Amino acid sequence: MTKQQVVAKFGEHWNGVQRYGIKQGFEDDGTAKYRCIDNHLDNENNSAAGRRQQVHMTSVSYIMLMARALHVKAHEVGPPARLLGATEDLRAAYRQMPLLSEQVKLCITLVWNFYSKQIDYHEIWGQPFGAGHAVPNFYRLATWALRVSRRLLHLVADHFFDDYFFIETEHTLASGVWAFKRIMAAIGLELDPKKSQPPAEVWTALGVVFDMQAVRSQALLSVKPKLSRILNAMVELVEIIKHDRLTPSHAAKVFGRFDFINTTLFGRVGRTGLNPIKRRQGEVRGPGDPFSWKLDPMLRGALVWLIEVLLRAPPRELPLEESLDDLCLLYTDGSSEEKRTPPHGIGCVLVDLKANTMEYTMAAVPQEVVEAWLPRKNYIGLVELFAGPVALDTWSTKLANRHIIHFVDNNGALGALVKGYSKVEDCIKLASDYWLRAASHRVFTYVDRVESKSNLSDGPSRFYVEHLEALGATFVEPNLQYLSSPAPPRDPSEWFGTPERWTQDIQKLHHTIFPAAARPP
Repeated sequence: MTKQQVVAKFGEHWNGVQRYGIKQGFEDDGTAKYRCIDNHLDNENNSAAGRRQQVHMTSVSYIMLMARALHVKAHEVGPPARLLGATEDLRAAYRQMPLLSEQVKLCITLVWNFYSKQIDYHEIWGQPFGAGHAVPNFYRLATWALRVSRRLLHLVADHFFDDYFFIETEHTLASGVWAFKRIMAAIGLELDPKKSQPPAEVWTALGVVFDMQAVRSQALLSVKPKLSRILNAMVELVEIIKHDRLTPSHAAKVFGRFDFINTTLFGRVGRTGLNPIKRRQGEVRGPGDPFSWKLDPMLRGALVWLIEVLLRAPPRELPLEESLDDLCLLYTDGSSEEKRTPPHGIGCVLVDLKANTMEYTMAAVPQEVVEAWLPRKNYIGLVELFAGPVALDTWSTKLANRHIIHFVDNNGALGALVKGYSKVEDCIKLASDYWLRAASHRVFTYVDRVESKSNLSDGPSRFYVEHLEALGATFVEPNLQYLSSPAPPRDPSEWFGTPERWTQDIQKLHHTIFPAAARPP
């Protein structure tokens, strides 16, 4: 319609909604992908709408726990069976939930026509994508359909808005999905056959690949992000670093995207880089500030860290049968005495409960590393943190794919390791290195506090080992590969990687996903 036709039909009291496209990665052929958004924010529709219902959204962790519960239940009634997953998706989901007829005039959609150089006016009769009220409106319908299917069919299923996913044994899933389709047809909801995934051991939901191939043999479920999601995230981060600018609204989108990707990474190691981004999300500055939204060293370092995580962190894993037969106890400690030579030392003790062995290592922190840290009166917190990555490097082969309880007696170091983050710049580097090593070696780590008097590594950190040798402990040479690279610079943005290497990695990833595409981003 034209504007005059809108006024003639609805009178002077109507509201226009701008439609625009947001770039969301790539299509299957490698071309840019866009999603249309109806801007109900700027025309104040969202300000005029309220909601009293809380939307409970399913997460990757929830789907993994569904698989674990079904695996345990299946073992109670018979021999191990293969677990399969399947998905169904609604076609044009929000459009299947109608607007009230009297609200159509508040949602007149405005689209710029590049051919006529004019605005086209459109009526919209379904829930608009971008309106705040559309979220709970559609969610009620999607959840009702799921609950009807669960109650009538006893399906092991859940949903994330219009995405429905099912996990059952190989004997029941095919018939369960068939019955779900009949229920949806009877309700009057239309499914999209192009997005349907038949039962399989490797399947995708919420943009995440769920791999159940090792469920029956190893009782292990792994999840990983789709390669296209990794590619899109890396391209976005490199663009932000290249332009040296991140606005609060863009920071909110980056935080949401990476907070989700983090749920698919081993150990969820990406949390280290998210706090500076979240802090930028809440910043307020004056419009006249010439440095508004430029990247400070901490924020730049966080973005670079996230790129490194995307390149190095392996998939997340969940053992479906809890077993601590492979448990190890790791103790680390640090000492700092300026009058001693060497002044800074670390000690580490590994107790292998399965092999019934005890090993220890110790090392001095080189002076050039200490000099690269931020100047301070007391370095004990950094020294305590430094012992963590050294221990994981020293016993990387023995700790791979095993559970460990890591005991630390320093509250500052303990907090940084548990959170994977610290407000102190050089502490971030050490905590980051620790969790990247844990992820790279697939070490299932739980960090806890121990009193200093009960810390077996207290002696080695002071180069005293007689008590350990009396217990039968054996010495292992420390692996100081952490020290083989240049000392960490004080600018966090230089701690990881280089733009040249990122470009090569992005090109390789793009060619892996889109081998026929002419040119990578």
